[in-house]
Amino acid sequence: MDHRPDSRSSTARTGTGATRAAAGAGAGPRVAKKESTSQRAHRLKRVRELLATRNASPKPREQVQQRSPQKPEHDKQRQQRQQQPQPQQGSAGLSALQMRMQQKLKGARFRWINESMYTTTGEETFKMVQNDPSIFEEYHEGFAAQVRKWPANPLDLFIRQLEGRQRLVVADMGCGEARLAAAIGEQHTVHSFDLVGYNKRITPCNIANVPLSSGTADMAIFCLALMGTDFIAFIREANRILRMGGELKLAEVVSRISDMDAFVAALEEQGFKLGHKDTANKMFVVLNFTKIGPHPKNASAQPGLLKPCIYKRR
Repeated sequence: MDHRPDSRSSTARTGTGATRAAAGAGAGPRVAKKESTSQRAHRLKRVRELLATRNASPKPREQVQQRSPQKPEHDKQRQQRQQQPQPQQGSAGLSALQMRMQQKLKGARFRWINESMYTTTGEETFKMVQNDPSIFEEYHEGFAAQVRKWPANPLDLFIRQLEGRQRLVVADMGCGEARLAAAIGEQHTVHSFDLVGYNKRITPCNIANVPLSSGTADMAIFCLALMGTDFIAFIREANRILRMGGELKLAEVVSRISDMDAFVAALEEQGFKLGHKDTANKMFVVLNFTKIGPHPKNASAQPGLLKPCIYKRR
């Protein structure tokens, strides 16, 4: 047996390795051929040039980098749109439907308070609002909304009449927000009475029993204030505080008075005389009385003379 090294095996092994290297570099077919030193150096130089060219041309990578920031930008724009107020939302964050429902609830609450005031006595209403003063505020908020719909406000008539008069002592019975005192308080002495001291001008009380001495007022005004079933008691209190010859001025919703003659007669029975009746406004009637004597010791309530002013549900 021949034990000398097999030169052919060595050459085959070398050729196989070179062929694999050449194939990995993308060169020539798989040929078992020995690579010279110069060829290997040339091949390595070529590989370095290819790598250098690839590193010097990063355009595809830059394009990817330019597109990748677009997603965060879209996210930022989406967040900005979400933070913008929605077109159908109110200032309190309520939707249009929620705001309509809220207004309906407020309207229902106002109607309930209004009906309670018209269908109970003045003393009962006074106790009710003293236990829950927010009732008064809710009522006047709803009442103010109704007033804005009127073609005219009878209180403005009384203000104009008093602006041209000499100084008087005026009792504003059921004054609301005391707008009469605010308008003419510097020209006249105005005592403002209502269920709650809504502001510093108002003395809270039941207007059937006001804290004013007898015979000290020149004028008593009831502007849409005959709300209790015992409204005759309010008229009797006006007679008490008025001096002889003092004036009683009333403004009332026309539709409340079922019988005008009977209503006027009932007031005259309390020591007054009708002087003038103004029916120019279709919604309201204004009656001017003069005190001609004290009220009688006894009087019936006569609630049927004035219908309660009930607002319709909408």
